[in-house]
Amino acid sequence: MKVVHMWFALIVRAVFVAVVTAVLQSSVTVGCYTNAGRRGLLFVRDTGIWLRNQNDGRVRKIVTCGELPIWLGSQHEVGFARYGNVYTKNLDTGSTVQLTKFNKGKYVDSAVQSMAWDPIGHAIVFSRVSEFVGHLGHSSTVHRYATTSIYWLPIKAKHVYMAIGPWEQGAVFAFSSQCGATFSAGGTVMLFIRNGDIWLAARGDKRSASGWNGWQWDVSRLAAVASFDDPNWHGSRDNEGALTAALSPDNKYIAYIVARLGGSGVSKLYIAKVVRDSDGDIVGIDKYKICPAISNACSISWDPRDNRRLYFGTNIDGHDIYQYDCLTEQSRLLVRNGSNPSS
Repeated sequence: MKVVHMWFALIVRAVFVAVVTAVLQSSVTVGCYTNAGRRGLLFVRDTGIWLRNQNDGRVRKIVTCGELPIWLGSQHEVGFARYGNVYTKNLDTGSTVQLTKFNKGKYVDSAVQSMAWDPIGHAIVFSRVSEFVGHLGHSSTVHRYATTSIYWLPIKAKHVYMAIGPWEQGAVFAFSSQCGATFSAGGTVMLFIRNGDIWLAARGDKRSASGWNGWQWDVSRLAAVASFDDPNWHGSRDNEGALTAALSPDNKYIAYIVARLGGSGVSKLYIAKVVRDSDGDIVGIDKYKICPAISNACSISWDPRDNRRLYFGTNIDGHDIYQYDCLTEQSRLLVRNGSNPSS
C-alpha cells in the first residue's frame, strides 16, 4: 500500500509541475517570451502595440507607445512607428532601436502611414508624408502640396533609400501618393497603392547598385480601382480608391479595400484572383467578389498559415479586429478595441 501511495504522489507531483510550467510559460511579460505560440497577431490598442497568442487568444502589451506593427521575418523581432520614426524591438531582450532620425511628429504615427517587411532585402519598407512648396510659372503665389513616398530601410545598414517616389521615370508622370506597400510571402512581389490604384513592383535580378536599386524592379499598374469626382459647382466629392492590398500566402488571390478618399463613407473589402501570363508573372486581377456584410474595413492582413483566413480592422463603427473566412464568407469578432492587425 505504501508503494502505491508513493507512486500516486509522484504522479500528482509530475502533473503539478507540468501545469505550473505551462502557466508560467503562457504568463509572460514584456521583453521575455517563450517559443510556444510566440508569433501571433500584432495589433494596436490605445497607442500601444499588443500581441494576441494564436493558440489561446490571450493578449498582452509588447510596446508601450507605437503604431503600425509588423513582424520582421522572425518570431522575436517587430518593427513599428513612433512619432514619425521607425523602430524595432527584440522581444527576447526587450531592447528597442530607433532606425530613422526624422523630426519628431506630434502624434504617435505622425507622418508614417504604412509599414511592411521585405524578406529578401531584410528591410523595412514604409511610406511617409512630405511636402512640396513652390509656385507655377510666373505666378508669385506659393502653393504647398502634400505627397507620400515609399522608402526602403535595411535593418543592418540603417540607411533610408527612396523606393517609390512621386515621379515615374519613363513618361514623366507625377503621382501625389504612394503608400500601403505589402510583400508576397517570398518577397519577389511588392504591392502598393498609387493615387488610389493597385500597383505592382516585381523584383528581378540582383545588381551591383546599393539599396533598393540593388535589384531590378518592374513597376506597373495592376488594377485601376480608383474613381474620381471633381465638379466645380459643389464641394462634396465622391472620390474612391484603394487603401491597401495584400497577396494571399499562396500568391493566388489579392485582398484589397476600396473606400471613400477625403471624406466619410463606407468601405468595401474585395478578394480577386490574380491573372498570370505565360511566364507566370502577375499581370492583373480576374473577377472579384465583394465580401458581404463588410462595409467598414480599413486594414487587412492575411493569416500566413492559412489561405482561407484574413484579418481586417475597422474604423467607422469602432476600432475592432475581425477574422474573415474566405470559404464560408463569414466574419467573427476577434479583438475588441484594436486596430492595424498584422500577422
